[in-house]
Amino acid sequence: MVQSRNRHAFTLVELLVVIAIIGVMVGLLLPAVQAAREAARRMSCSNNLKQMGLALHNYHDTYQRFPMGGRTGGWNGSWGTSYYVRLLPYVEQQALFDLWPFTERAPAGTLYTQAEGYGAGNAFLRGTPVDIRNLMIATYRCPSSPLEEFKGNDGMVASYSGIAGAVEAQGRYMPQRQRACCSCCGHADGVDPQLGLHSGSGLLVGGGLTLRFRDCTDGTSNVMILGETSDWMYRPNGLKIGWGSSNHGWAMGSGHNHKPTTVETAAGNWDGRWFNLTSIRYPIGTRNYILPGVNINQGPNNPLISAHPGGVQVCMTDGSVRFLSDSTDLETLKIIADRDTKLPVSEF
Repeated sequence: MVQSRNRHAFTLVELLVVIAIIGVMVGLLLPAVQAAREAARRMSCSNNLKQMGLALHNYHDTYQRFPMGGRTGGWNGSWGTSYYVRLLPYVEQQALFDLWPFTERAPAGTLYTQAEGYGAGNAFLRGTPVDIRNLMIATYRCPSSPLEEFKGNDGMVASYSGIAGAVEAQGRYMPQRQRACCSCCGHADGVDPQLGLHSGSGLLVGGGLTLRFRDCTDGTSNVMILGETSDWMYRPNGLKIGWGSSNHGWAMGSGHNHKPTTVETAAGNWDGRWFNLTSIRYPIGTRNYILPGVNINQGPNNPLISAHPGGVQVCMTDGSVRFLSDSTDLETLKIIADRDTKLPVSEF
């Protein structure tokens, strides 16, 4: 006689319990997975800065000086290249560098008619084969950055600004080389563009000025040379703004020959903007876009910000990479942005 076997299925209650357990497990594991991914991205960002720090050292070994933070244009009204372009051979981009239309490479008997570092409005730089519109150079971009990867003809949105120094007195810190900037270009928020401030006290500055290790008298392990500007800023209405290191692309350098070597306050009627550089004025993590020196065309005082939780990564002049928290004291931040303060600084 064959005996029947009863088959028991899950009850609705049991299914709901299992689903609830799975949901709890996912809820517990997802933050850990996300944290692990961010840790990997942060490590990759740190490696980018280390490579750029090494590139700066190799450049200095070759030319006995650091590259210009921003080279001036080769003719009146033009724009030179940023330090990013000068570092191309040292970040495995020699082929691109060899094609770059520097002013001195103009064909015999001709004059380039477009700026060597400004691609906006030009499908190709100066009619050469150099097309940076969709060119990704991974070393120049933080993988955690939520900003758009490309910005029209300006090309890739880079993540690391050269540190031009610091501005405005803060505790023991007194700026030695500061000037108002610039006569161009106001924004709808109504902040006067001449309320921006340039410093010439860092190691990557505009106006065609170059500096050496010997100029860093505060010590190479105590002075920043690169810092992250790779996250969103916000207007009061919540609209987010994000330019990365420059509003006009990673290749754009300086305008007119403007070198703030002394303390000056009058901007004058000139366009002395420096792109891909920042002069420290605000605390790390500042995201208010309408501050003076931030909400103008080239952002001379763009704050150090990143998508890494709690702070930003910076490259020191000795090539080491440090993580600075959002709570880093502003006085300390300004001191380590300046090459020759002669001020002792505590651990940061």
